Amino acid sequence: MSDSRLPLRPLALRWLPSFLVTTALLCSVGPLASAQEATDSTAAADSAKVLSDRALAAFESVPPEYRRSIGLWTLSLELYRQAGDVVGEATALHGISRAYSRLEMADSALVCLALERSIWRTVGDKTQEAETLDHTGLVFMNDKQPDSALVYFEQALAMQRELGDREAEAVTLQHIGAMHGNAKEYEFAIEYLSQAMVLQREFGDRKGEARSLQFTGLVYGSLQEMDSAAAYLTRAAELYDELGDVEMAEYSRGILQLYRAHFAKHHREEAEAELEAKRRAGDRTGEAAILRDIGMSHGMFAAFDSALFYYRRALAIERELGDSENYQETLTRVRKLEKILGVQDTTSTHKRR
Repeated sequence: MSDSRLPLRPLALRWLPSFLVTTALLCSVGPLASAQEATDSTAAADSAKVLSDRALAAFESVPPEYRRSIGLWTLSLELYRQAGDVVGEATALHGISRAYSRLEMADSALVCLALERSIWRTVGDKTQEAETLDHTGLVFMNDKQPDSALVYFEQALAMQRELGDREAEAVTLQHIGAMHGNAKEYEFAIEYLSQAMVLQREFGDRKGEARSLQFTGLVYGSLQEMDSAAAYLTRAAELYDELGDVEMAEYSRGILQLYRAHFAKHHREEAEAELEAKRRAGDRTGEAAILRDIGMSHGMFAAFDSALFYYRRALAIERELGDSENYQETLTRVRKLEKILGVQDTTSTHKRR
């Protein structure tokens, strides 16, 4: 399929956010006032690098400052243009697209990715072009446009295989597998995820392998093949433990808790027994953590009533313990679930307490 037929929607179809207007204008108008202060290309490039670093710091901050990062990357983009640094331009556009994607502004992200891809094509960097195609597929996938996503994933995959870039190929295979899983095309999902794992084990990408194991466990859980789901999710959790990624290890175990709660009586009893053991030991922090994990896992599979039930239990314990960090995170999830379910908003009650 030629690029002209790809489903990238014209800008005119929607009102554009102000930051995107700024970004688009930078591709056609002269330098900004701040850029004019640069006396030569070296100074412009140095200033652009400083702004890019600040943008990345804002993007990765806790909590993330996505809109601020967009503003900083936009300024760096113009300075890179003044310096004649096309690679810098592409890097800035990539950062902007990531921030827009996190803000769930798919159209804005896609515009930036299209501009980035045109640069890589112009300079003949097929490795970066393939990566941009893969990222474009991800944006479409997250925007619930699987057919469009597959177009870009397949283009990326063909280019990666042509280049012999096995690591990048594994990433795209994993994305295709996850996309098929989201579309409930489970046989295809398992096939692509299995291909990804073969490559990841081949070149030692343990983090990528852990993700593929986790996705495969999700697929088997959706198929209600609990032995296989448990095997993959347990292995994923173990691998994340080895990598020191506690959050993702707990996430995998939380998903497994969901399956145990939903699909088998003895599994449900086991989860409750674990909670009871925490209560008897007086481990209120551990009890709240288990409740949060179970709530998160229920939410992932749209079991919103159950998710709200477990999050509210966790919230009560966190309030009792004065665990402000986890309390605020759980409270945010409770608010979202109450809104989804249209139940009484208990936010004001939580605040007063």
